[in-house]
Amino acid sequence: MKKTMSLIAVFTAVIISLSAHSGRVFEAAEGYNAPMISLSRGDSVSVSLADLKGHHVLLNFWSSLEPESRIANKAYDVYASDSRLSLISVNLDPSARLFREIVARDALCDSTQWHVGGDAARQITDDYNLARGLGSFLIDPTGRVVAINPSRAQIERLLAS
Repeated sequence: MKKTMSLIAVFTAVIISLSAHSGRVFEAAEGYNAPMISLSRGDSVSVSLADLKGHHVLLNFWSSLEPESRIANKAYDVYASDSRLSLISVNLDPSARLFREIVARDALCDSTQWHVGGDAARQITDDYNLARGLGSFLIDPTGRVVAINPSRAQIERLLAS
């Protein structure tokens, strides 16, 4: 009986070890493949991380209710317009109307700004382990997270390498 239990334990450990090192593991942490995200608007414009493979992507989550995230969003928006970085900036506010007003007021680039609410926002918050719905992830051309909440200097250094 002890031999059988030992074999089961070893087999379980091998399976867990192999699955933990799989290239298909998705987690919102440095070194892991970023969880997939697809966004669309009513005007049939859409974007997904899969579409942007081969490019550096800054995936930014923000809320108008959190001033720091709104300020960071504006800075990322300005920086992305002058760099070879693709920006996907996702607003997780309950109100799409408030989101549209802030995009206009802050003079943000419409093509990089997305609003997600309800169940989809909750799913993204879970997938990316977001605290209060906020956070930024720099994703390399292979789809791996290379930095979380990166500074401009960190982004430039990673883009140069």
